[in-house]
Amino acid sequence: MACYDLTSPAVLEQPAYTRLRERRSNRETAVMSRIPLLVRRIYRSLGEPRVSDEPVPRDAPFVLAVAMTPPEEKVDDFNAWYAEEHMPMLLKVPGWLRIRRFELLDGQGPRYLALHELANLDVFQIPDYKASISTPWRGRIHEYILEWERAIYELFRTFPRPHWEGSRS
Repeated sequence: MACYDLTSPAVLEQPAYTRLRERRSNRETAVMSRIPLLVRRIYRSLGEPRVSDEPVPRDAPFVLAVAMTPPEEKVDDFNAWYAEEHMPMLLKVPGWLRIRRFELLDGQGPRYLALHELANLDVFQIPDYKASISTPWRGRIHEYILEWERAIYELFRTFPRPHWEGSRS
């Protein structure tokens, strides 16, 4: 998985970015030809809850990506569960560093994405984590989810912000 924090999706339409596809190196062309599944999705940020003023460590070694689509009539319940119960419980788990939520703007896939940054994979054995996935509200949510994806990624590399993206304010 590759994630790019953009100032706006409009960046993807700027010539400085679109030229990158037109001018692929031989190495990049070879690498792209070996990727069996390439899915591009554009999500907008729904924010990130903070439980303290402590700075969030950059480049967490692991990311748990969870993407779900609730039925339209259950969106409010789903978002309330995430904001009021699920994220606060997870952020109490030692080693659960940060959660960022997103909503799909463009592409095929689940409507909502949560990126959970983890210090280690031991977090899944901690009783507080097990409690967070065992609540009645969570059980109700998972009964109606239409589409669900879950994957764990280990950090390979972090790249500096590209020159075509400019500075974020």
